[in-house]
Amino acid sequence: MEPVDNYLLLDKVQYSKEGKNYSNPMSYMAVFSQLLQERYQGDLYLKYSFEVNSIPSKLVALVEDLHNKELTLNGIKIEKSGTELEKDLWVYNVQKACKIGTNELILHIKFIQNEDVYHALFGENVTETLKNCLAYPTTIEAIYLKGDFGVKGDFQDGSDKNIVIANKFAIIKQPKHIKELIKDGFPFFKGDITLTQKITVDDTAAKLVIDKRFHLIEVKVNGKYAGKMLFDSELDLTGYLIKGENEIELTLTVGNRNLLGPLHTLEQENLGVDPIIFERLGTWENGRSKYIKDYYAFVRTII
Repeated sequence: MEPVDNYLLLDKVQYSKEGKNYSNPMSYMAVFSQLLQERYQGDLYLKYSFEVNSIPSKLVALVEDLHNKELTLNGIKIEKSGTELEKDLWVYNVQKACKIGTNELILHIKFIQNEDVYHALFGENVTETLKNCLAYPTTIEAIYLKGDFGVKGDFQDGSDKNIVIANKFAIIKQPKHIKELIKDGFPFFKGDITLTQKITVDDTAAKLVIDKRFHLIEVKVNGKYAGKMLFDSELDLTGYLIKGENEIELTLTVGNRNLLGPLHTLEQENLGVDPIIFERLGTWENGRSKYIKDYYAFVRTII
């Protein structure tokens, strides 16, 4: 397997109003809810911690524009270098400041709201229409690490065979051989990944059958394009296979679900989503919500 860009989600954060004394780690949405309830305005320091067992050759942080003043990793100031994926998602090259062990990424922002926000959230006789039109001048968001690394974690089976739940992640060297995408280093992965395997056949009139979940798969046999699988679970390989040893190459296109979530719900897999599933505003107390779990719930793909 060739190296690919992988991801690690940082969605638990500690916050400080003066940059010295930080809260306990909590969901970024818990921080946002608490600041809204306090009607806080002013400087805010957000600390995102992550573990590194092997320093990758490429590592960037993808950070929302939250009226950002400064970003540091392990005390080293990092300059933003452009945008990726969307207009307000900034790229910070943090590879040189990365170290083995615990890394602390601190984002200094200006937290700003206006009275219209507080009226819509906490005012009397507020209509649902007004709440649906609400736009926050500042939010608190997760940060995404991207690079040529693998991710290890404490993995276990979820509520059914399609779910893996995990916690305690660390960046490791990207593996070259995998049996299962999530457990073998790619729990948050999205994008294209190409896997190859050699098989031996006696009968060249055969089909590739994949009876598990997948988004899109493009198939090559012995270097020749054999077709794609999107809505079908079978692909006829007759005419591409040869008697004896064959090399099968699968390019998986993996969607955003295991990167963007929802990852912390009681249901573990939500077949429909809306903003409430992520925000849970009005349910947070002392950094916790009864609707949000500490674990991360991933949906299995074909391997």
